[in-house]
Amino acid sequence: MPGQPAIKAIADVAANSAIFAHPDKTDTVDCMDDPVTEIATKFHAMGPVIKGHGTGTPRGSQVRFGDIVLPNILLTAQACQGDVYAAITFNAVRTLYTRPKVFSSTCFLDSLGRQGPTLTTMDPPEHSKYRVVAQPGFTPSQIAKYDERLIRPSITRRFAELKATHKGQANLVRHLTPGITFEINGTIIGFTPEDVAFFTECKKMAFSHDPEAVAAGTKAMSAFSAALIEDRRANPKDDLISFIVQQQVDGEPVSHRNLLGLVNVIMSGGVDTIYKQSGNIVTLLLDNPDQFDLLRADRSLIPGFIEETIRYEAVPTHFPRMALEDTELEGVAVPAGAIVFGMIFSANRDPARWPNPHVLDAARPVKPNVAFSAGPHACIGAGVARLALACFVEHLIDDLPRLRWDPDQPRPKITGWTQRMPLDLPVVWDEL
Repeated sequence: MPGQPAIKAIADVAANSAIFAHPDKTDTVDCMDDPVTEIATKFHAMGPVIKGHGTGTPRGSQVRFGDIVLPNILLTAQACQGDVYAAITFNAVRTLYTRPKVFSSTCFLDSLGRQGPTLTTMDPPEHSKYRVVAQPGFTPSQIAKYDERLIRPSITRRFAELKATHKGQANLVRHLTPGITFEINGTIIGFTPEDVAFFTECKKMAFSHDPEAVAAGTKAMSAFSAALIEDRRANPKDDLISFIVQQQVDGEPVSHRNLLGLVNVIMSGGVDTIYKQSGNIVTLLLDNPDQFDLLRADRSLIPGFIEETIRYEAVPTHFPRMALEDTELEGVAVPAGAIVFGMIFSANRDPARWPNPHVLDAARPVKPNVAFSAGPHACIGAGVARLALACFVEHLIDDLPRLRWDPDQPRPKITGWTQRMPLDLPVVWDEL
């Protein structure tokens, strides 16, 4: 398989599998019982947009807002030196993400851009030209086909395998959720499940501030995707890679570097959302059995509950932008060149938009949130993720009766910061 010889090189750098670990150092938040609630509450008391300070070295950096210290791995340490800002409220974050002429995604060029040009690093109109290349793979009609032919069959099969193999006791992070994600995203894009696992390992290494890890992960990931792109040029299949290699931008074939960027960003986003959010959902359901009972009693609540979980505990906590000019955000002056972190977690806990925002409520009326971003960078695969997560919850109810935490294992919690997820899900259920 493409890229497989690089696995040993990656393993030599990483002591543990990056797939089952957080990419950032999260000790400043993991010590809190409920960091999202605690930090969001403090931030909302400070204002809609707040000023902070960034410090760090090439091996790691952090940003401080009041007494809250948060890790930074999305941007280089140099980009975050000195004054930085945070958009706190829903309106502030939505404005940040929907005004690309003022707040730019080019802040990622020296960090995520190390992997080559990606949608993440681009602003319109360049971003729009390349997004439209992949958009046909995620239209409502295409997503409906995925649901019927791939999403539901894959999830059904994976749960059946879990029940047959593990007999009422399992760690769902190790034995279920990654496999579901890898199969769904890999099939749509053009990877095998084993390839996706390897690609994810490489990507996590490329996120690191360890120079050796960055070099190894980026090189292996790019070589891996390049081999698949060349294979699909010669042997097209029914997948997204085969489709995008045939597309044009401004009347010219998409360049090899931009093809790499498209493949990398679509694969990365899809894996993170379904795999990690499914773990958050299990944790929230088992920690809130009354909510689980509501879903068991009324399946029509499941789609709304998915929206509630991504509002309440989304995988991404923040995503930054850079001010291109002197401007104001919610009445706060922001100078040209300043980094502004869109605090997704606090925007989705905005008490002005959601009553009792720190309460998980499966019956809460659905309002749009910013977990999947907003504006031109709104997640291209959000529809696939929503369908997969809803189907996942249905199978938790149908296939794992009386699902509960394993009483003989430590009680897990959602941890991490740049990406929130539980690292383990030890559970038991009643066998039928």
